[in-house]
Amino acid sequence: MQPTRRGTIGPIICAAGLLAATMAGTPAAGQGAGAAARAEARPASVVRVRSVTGFGPRALMRTPQYTTSAPAGRMPPRTWAEVAALFDAEPEWLDELSVQFYALLHDRRRGEQADYTLCRGSVVCVDVAGGRGRQVAMYLRPAALERFGDVVAVAVEFLYQGQMVAQATDGRLAGGKTLPAEWWKNPRLAVRDGYLLSKSQTPFAFVNYDDHEVVK
Repeated sequence: MQPTRRGTIGPIICAAGLLAATMAGTPAAGQGAGAAARAEARPASVVRVRSVTGFGPRALMRTPQYTTSAPAGRMPPRTWAEVAALFDAEPEWLDELSVQFYALLHDRRRGEQADYTLCRGSVVCVDVAGGRGRQVAMYLRPAALERFGDVVAVAVEFLYQGQMVAQATDGRLAGGKTLPAEWWKNPRLAVRDGYLLSKSQTPFAFVNYDDHEVVK
């Protein structure tokens, strides 16, 4: 998959500060790893985001192993990253709820001058029941982590009937730099589609099935 945009976000700007530099004057999104996710609900929102997770060791998981009659595989289980959002829905039922996911990757092995890569994906949840603690997730496939580095930040956007109703983000840039607000909209980021997969597209499809919203 070819990137939508390619290249550094400024050849003389260190990667740890490049997002902040290219979005100068934009309010900071939060204080970084370990902090509670920042969530902003739009007026008359039908969704309230409780948390978004996806960076750091807790988000990493190995390919689940199933007992089957097929011969054992040759390769050891690979590592995925789960990007998940926990949210509350206000109406009794929502026919459809669209969720856009973003994961910002940085290859620490190449130092602070390495490029950032933005992986993105989306799902449409159906028949979302009102209530607390609903969950939706996408999974960053192993090749993304191996090729582009660690996840340093994640974000989600919720859309209902074509309108943005909520968004949330968490993470930090290399060197502990604070994330700019709506960093995933920076047009100078190298974008990669096809690396974030819905749960049904992964080996996790049947793991804790009832914990997650159904997507079409």
